[in-house]
Amino acid sequence: MRIGAMFRWLVRLMAGLTPGQARADIALDSEASGDATVINQGHGVINIHHPDPAPETPISIAVPQYAETRLRGRDELLARLTGAWSSPDSRVRILYGLGGCGKTTIVAELARRVSETVDVWWLSAADEDQWQSGIRALAQELGMGPVELQQGRRADELWKRLHAHRQQWLLIIDGADDLNVLTIEDRLRHGRGWLRPVHANSKGLVVVTTRDQGEEWPEDWCLRHRVPVLPTRHAAQVLMDYTKGRAGKRSEAAILADRLGGLPLALKLAGAYLAESTKRFRAAYAKPGAITSFAAYVTAVDTGKLDLGQPERKELSPKEARQLIRQTWELSLSLLDQREVPEARPILRLLACFADAPIPYQLLIRPELLRGTDIFPGLQDEHMAEVLACLEDFGLIDVLPDPVDEDAADTVRTVKLHVLVRDASRANAGVGIGRDERGFLALGRWLLSVAARNPEVATPEDPASWPLWGMLGPHCLEWLEAVAVGNEAHAAHEAAEVGLMTVHYLGARGSYALAEERLREVLAVQSGARGADQAQTLTIQHEMAGLIGVRGRYEEAEALFREVLANREAVLGAAHPDTLITRYELARILGIRGDYAEAERLFREVAAARATALGPEEPKTISASHGVAWVIGEMGRYAEAETLFRDVMVRRTHVLGSQDPHTLTTGYEVARMVLLQERYEDAEQLFRQLSKDLHDLLVNATGLPDRGAAQMTFRDLFSPRAALLGAERLDTLNLGPGPGRGQALEAAVTLVETLRIACEHILTADHPHTLHVRTWIAWLWSRQGQTWKARREYKAVLEARKWVLGEQHPATVRTEEELRRLSLSPDRN
Repeated sequence: MRIGAMFRWLVRLMAGLTPGQARADIALDSEASGDATVINQGHGVINIHHPDPAPETPISIAVPQYAETRLRGRDELLARLTGAWSSPDSRVRILYGLGGCGKTTIVAELARRVSETVDVWWLSAADEDQWQSGIRALAQELGMGPVELQQGRRADELWKRLHAHRQQWLLIIDGADDLNVLTIEDRLRHGRGWLRPVHANSKGLVVVTTRDQGEEWPEDWCLRHRVPVLPTRHAAQVLMDYTKGRAGKRSEAAILADRLGGLPLALKLAGAYLAESTKRFRAAYAKPGAITSFAAYVTAVDTGKLDLGQPERKELSPKEARQLIRQTWELSLSLLDQREVPEARPILRLLACFADAPIPYQLLIRPELLRGTDIFPGLQDEHMAEVLACLEDFGLIDVLPDPVDEDAADTVRTVKLHVLVRDASRANAGVGIGRDERGFLALGRWLLSVAARNPEVATPEDPASWPLWGMLGPHCLEWLEAVAVGNEAHAAHEAAEVGLMTVHYLGARGSYALAEERLREVLAVQSGARGADQAQTLTIQHEMAGLIGVRGRYEEAEALFREVLANREAVLGAAHPDTLITRYELARILGIRGDYAEAERLFREVAAARATALGPEEPKTISASHGVAWVIGEMGRYAEAETLFRDVMVRRTHVLGSQDPHTLTTGYEVARMVLLQERYEDAEQLFRQLSKDLHDLLVNATGLPDRGAAQMTFRDLFSPRAALLGAERLDTLNLGPGPGRGQALEAAVTLVETLRIACEHILTADHPHTLHVRTWIAWLWSRQGQTWKARREYKAVLEARKWVLGEQHPATVRTEEELRRLSLSPDRN
C-alpha cells in the first residue's frame, strides 16, 4: 500500500465510523495524513510527515486532446463564441443539436484557439458522479480550501471565485443532456444552481453542450446556438481532409457527404475508414470490390451493400443518425476483419456494455482474463494493444488524457465511446436481447466483478482507492440497471454484490443521500431476483438500516434493525455471527437514542455469545465488551466505564499489541473517562501517551519495507469498531476547576487538532467525519474558556452540517443547541 494510502487508513480511525459499511455513528473511526504537520504538545512537539493526498477521483478538467483535423463549416459560430467575452450578449452559451453533430469538437477547437491567453476548464456533465468530481477538481484549482469546499455552499463559493478570477477564463460543460445534474434544489432557472449567469464585469465565459433542444434553458441569461449538420461543401471538405485527396475528386466527396447526411460523426468514421483503406500500397492490393474511394462508397450505398437508412440531405432524426453510425463503423470493422484484427468487433461490443463514462480499460479489458473465454481465445497483451490502437485510428474510440503524471506507475488510463457509437454498438449487438449476445453482457459483468475485487481496488472505503472507484462506480451502477430488467438470480446476486461495494464507496466519501438511493436499487435487484438468497437480502437490509442511522433517522433505523434481527434469528439462528452483528448494531442505535438499559443488555448478550462461540480473547468478543463500556460511560457512570475500558485495554494489548489501532481506541476512552471525572493530571498523562503511541504507529507503519505487511498493519485502522473519538453527546457535560485542568485540555486539543488537520486534508472539511472532529475540538475549546473560538467553529460546523446532513439531522440539531448555549457564555479568553 502506498504511504499516502496508509495515512488515509489512519484518518478513518480517528474521523468517524466507516459510512460505506453503513454503521451508526456512535463511535467514529479516523486516520491522519497530509503535508508535514507540526503540533505543539505543551511539553513537546509532534512532527508528522504525510504526503499529498490523491485526488478524490481521477477526474481531468483539462481539454481532451482529440486527433487534429481542421474544423469545417463552424467559422461563424466560433467567431461568435470567441467574441463573446466582449459581446453584450449573454456570457452563458448553449450549443444544442443532434448527437454526433460535432458540439464537442467545436468547444474543443474554441478551447484550443484561446488557450494561450485564457484559463480553460472542461467538465463532463454526463452523470452526477463525473460532474461532482469535476466540480471538486475545479474548486481546488481555483484555490478553494477545505472550509470553502463545504457541500451545498460549494456552488456559491465556486461562482464567487470564478467571478473574481483575474485571468480571462472559459468553462466548458460537455454533455449536459440531463439538466438535473446542473440543478440544485430546482434553482437552475433562477440562476442559483451549478450553472449561473456570468457577471458583466467578470472575465469569464461558459459554454454548454447538450442534446436537449427543449425550452428549459433560462432565456434571460442563456444564449442558445443550434448546431446543425454540415452543408455539402463543408462536409465534402471534411472527407477530403481525412483522405488527403487519395479517395477521389471533391465532387465525388460531395455526393458521399450527402449520403452521410452531413453528420460530422458519420463523416469522421467514413473519412477515417477511407484514410486507412487508401494508405500507400493498401489500395493497390485491395480485394476486388473493396471500398477504397468516395465513388465506391456511394456505389455500395446505391446497390444496397450499405444501408444508410435515410434519403439524401434531409434533417436527420436521432434514429437515422444511429443508423448512419452503425453502417459507417460496420464498414471499418469489416476492413479490420480482413486485416486479421477480428477482435476489434467484439472488443467494441464489449466496451459498449459499459456505461457512458470513461472506461478504465487497463482494469476492465484485461487480456489475461479475456484469452480464457470462448470469445477471445488466446488473446495476447500485444495484440490487445493493437486492437485498441486500430479502434482509435478508425475513430471508434477516443483515448482520454491521463488524469495524473504519465510516468506514474499507478496511472490508470481510460477510453470513451461517443454516445452514438455506444448506442449503435449496443443496438447492433443486441445486448441483453439475443441469446448469443448475452455473452458480451455476461462477460462485461464478470470483468467488472473481477476488477471490483482486485486487491488494488477492493476496499471502497479506503480514500486511497476512491480514484479507482470513481471510475468503476458508473459502470457498476449501469450493470445494476441492466440486471434489473433481466432479473436473473445469479446475475442479480453478482450485480447486488458489486453495487453494494459502490454504495460503500459513496458512503465513505460522505455522499449519504446518494448512497441510500443506490442501496435501495441494490435491494430491489437482490430481493426481486428469481430464487433470491434470503440471507443476502437480509445482509443488504442490515446495510440499509445502518445507512439510515448514519443519516440520522434513528427511529426508522431501529425498526429496520429489529426486523432484520428477527428474520436472521429465524433463518440463521440466534447465535449466528450475522445475527450477533445485527444485535450489536441495534444496541448502537439504541445507545444513540438514549435507551441505555436495553443497549447495555444487548451489548452484554453479544459479548457473552461471542465469548462462548469464539472465546473471551477473540477481537470481536472484546469489541462487544467495548460497547458495554461505552454505553455505561454514556449514562454518566464514568468510574465504572473506566474500569471496564481498562479491562478491554488489557485484553486488546495482550491480543493485538499496545500500538494496535483498536488498543489506542480503548486507551482514548480511558483518558476520556478520566477527564470527565476531573482527574486532570492523570488525563493529561494519558492523552500525551496516546499522542506518542499514535505518532509511533505512524512512523513504524510508514517504515515497513514490505508492502503487504504495511497493508495488513493498516487494515485494522479501517475497522468500524475503531472508536478513538467516542460519542458526540458532550453538550451537557461540564468540567469543574482543578489543578492540571488546563494542561489536560491542552493535551486533548493537541491530539484532536492533529486529527482535524488530517481529516481536512484527506476527507475535506465538509466530510461528516471531519465535522465530528471539529465539533469535538470546539467543545474542548469551550471548556478551556476560549468561547469565541468555540463559537466560531460551531457556526462553521453548523452551516456545513445543514448542507451535508440536513437541518433536521440530530448532529445538526446538537450543534445548534451547543452554539445557542455558548451565545449566553461570556468570552473568557
